[in-house]
Amino acid sequence: MNKIKKIKESVNPKDDISELVLEIHEKGPEDPSLLESLAYFKIFHPREFLFFEEQLLVTLGLFYKVDTPSSLFSFLMSGLGNTGKEKFGKKLTPVQASIRMAVSENKYTSISAPTSSGKSYSIREYIFDTHDDAVIVVPSRALIAEYIKSVKDIFKENKNIMVMPFADFVFSSRKMRRIYILTPERLSDLFKLKDKLSVSIFFFDEAQISEEKSRGVIFDLAVRKVASEFFNSKIVFAHPFVDNPEAQFEKHQLKSHENFHRSYKQHAVGKVFIHKHATNGKDYFFSPYVDDGHKIKNCLEFENGFEEFAFSNTLTVLVYVSKASIYSGKFVKGFSNHIVKLPSITDSEALEIISLIADKIGSNDSNHFSKMVFLLTKGVVIHHGSIPLEVRLLLEEFIRKGFSSLCFATSTLAQGVNMPFDILWLDNNRFFGDEKSQTLAFKNLIGRSGRLTVGGEYDFGYVYTKNAKWFSNKIKKDYQLDNESIINSVDFDDDSYIGTMLQDEKELIESVRDGSFLTEYDMPAVKLERLSSPEAFNDIRKIIDLLFEKENFKESLEGELNSKKRGLLKKLFLNVYELYLNRNLFEGEVVVFRTAFSILFLFMAGKSFKEVVSIRYKNVLNSSGSKYTFGFLQPANKLPNINLKRAYTLFSSNLDLRSASYDLVVFDTYDYVDQVISFSLSNVFVTAFENYYMLTKDDRAEDVVNYFKYSTDDKKTIMLLRYGFSADEINEIYDHIEYVSESDIRFKKDISSLSPEIRKRVEWYST
Repeated sequence: MNKIKKIKESVNPKDDISELVLEIHEKGPEDPSLLESLAYFKIFHPREFLFFEEQLLVTLGLFYKVDTPSSLFSFLMSGLGNTGKEKFGKKLTPVQASIRMAVSENKYTSISAPTSSGKSYSIREYIFDTHDDAVIVVPSRALIAEYIKSVKDIFKENKNIMVMPFADFVFSSRKMRRIYILTPERLSDLFKLKDKLSVSIFFFDEAQISEEKSRGVIFDLAVRKVASEFFNSKIVFAHPFVDNPEAQFEKHQLKSHENFHRSYKQHAVGKVFIHKHATNGKDYFFSPYVDDGHKIKNCLEFENGFEEFAFSNTLTVLVYVSKASIYSGKFVKGFSNHIVKLPSITDSEALEIISLIADKIGSNDSNHFSKMVFLLTKGVVIHHGSIPLEVRLLLEEFIRKGFSSLCFATSTLAQGVNMPFDILWLDNNRFFGDEKSQTLAFKNLIGRSGRLTVGGEYDFGYVYTKNAKWFSNKIKKDYQLDNESIINSVDFDDDSYIGTMLQDEKELIESVRDGSFLTEYDMPAVKLERLSSPEAFNDIRKIIDLLFEKENFKESLEGELNSKKRGLLKKLFLNVYELYLNRNLFEGEVVVFRTAFSILFLFMAGKSFKEVVSIRYKNVLNSSGSKYTFGFLQPANKLPNINLKRAYTLFSSNLDLRSASYDLVVFDTYDYVDQVISFSLSNVFVTAFENYYMLTKDDRAEDVVNYFKYSTDDKKTIMLLRYGFSADEINEIYDHIEYVSESDIRFKKDISSLSPEIRKRVEWYST
């Protein structure tokens, strides 16, 4: 008899559940199939399961879920949680307590644990309880925003702790502790502040980024610089589902007798798996942990079909789709009949969020139809990495507050963003990257199924797939970090790297190897030498003269009369970038570069994000009577990209205008801002113009630097951005500032006209 059928037809479920709980008590919750079995007992024998639920929770180490133990066993086990509370101030799971102790006692710590195990939480709690400065490094700006919110929520009443999303040292008049939350790329600015800081710990969360071919170089370089520049600081690495976290020590030469590493296998949330049979179309429970578990003889039919159960409006569903399907509008295929049945949103708070999103992207204009915003009115969310960050945060708030029961998402949610769902529906089986990267992304995504709640219940989630055999093979694969850094492993002795992405990384990697990397400039000496050449300086001087030809950037750049000037500026900027890169860009790269500067010039002329989107939308939308077609629009790509030989358009000839259009321009514009201007180009031109200023003392070069750094040349706005205020907050507080400098900020006495939320922010800065 198969496992699932045996559980359903158990004649003595109490004994069976008791045996499972005992096995977990003896061996720990390391075997996910045990938690799977318990989930089935909760489904098929809820009354008997309830009898053991409290015992199971304390056995799993989820002590915070049991406030008042009702049995002697639960009381004794809860004593472990109370011990943790006495020691750390909070009830921690055994995994969390172990990690917390390891970080406390060791200089270097590298751990791995499944999603929802609370690994990041326990390390954050250690950081919060220390008294020195701290640095948290995460792979994306979305994770920075999530961390900023959680840290500020904890310290909102504490005026002696400043939380910052970039490396800076403002408000020096107030003696306080600083917690920086940065990406590896932003970390480079921190080394310039070394003498002003007392950093006791660097926490690299989602540290598996070290395995990426391009960003892995930046990550590994950042770790090495931290180890050498902040020699006395602790370094902590955290990963999900990694078998050998100790590899971080070897690849970064972190040698110390105070090292700790462990791959925790303990799970806290159960999973139940369902698949649709390819031949008969029926849905079946299956276990990927059983040999041939996908075969019908080892499955159990899901009565009345899983789809009806999933979309019953009582559960939240995350549908994993491809980005291409979102762009084409095909992602809703197969789900439309459920969406039309969803009631329209009426909650005032939810409607306010929808209104804010519409305003930020400009879809409150009647000519700008946004399918993303329209779906929100039915409680349906679209989530992927090309949605503007501020909008993404609002979407995540929309989900957390329970306004959405259905979310279509790409692998963005597999990258550490904490938004679990009751059901994970795999509508797409494709993951980007090599086999290793795909395995980790898959396991991370599966971890989003099931919520670890605070209530006194055993939590589990559902995962639905159309290919159970593929799924079973994928979930059993292990993931191991490379023991050698890409900085050391790449061989440049032959020409095999030419024509690959490593060609553009060669100078960086070699400069790290031979010690010619310039930390203060964040680039290899050979690149700075080219940016300091007479040819580069001549082009930079011409750029400055053209930009400052008129009274302001708006007059210098806007309008048809300045069209030739904009073209010349793009050519000059391209010359400087190609000098930095030491090669000519390919056609596709050139089109991306020129498009990026077209967008940048619009911002420099004072246009808002939604105004830039509107302009780009009008430029590509051709109308003839009632018929609409799209013109050419080169999609954003990170630069350099040696594979981008030819230009291509974002819009296919058969694109359905009703299912795409305006949203695509929003997404692509954000990608240009985030991935091209900010990520790919900004650092190059900041260094180029800073270097030019240091050698020529031309103050205009500093204004250009400020624009690349802060997207403005207004000194007051720049200072407010450095203090951590967002653009929207600055618009509200700008006229209420009495004085602001690097050392201090003072507000005018009357701030009654500010919104309550902004007033709270302002009060933090008052003495």
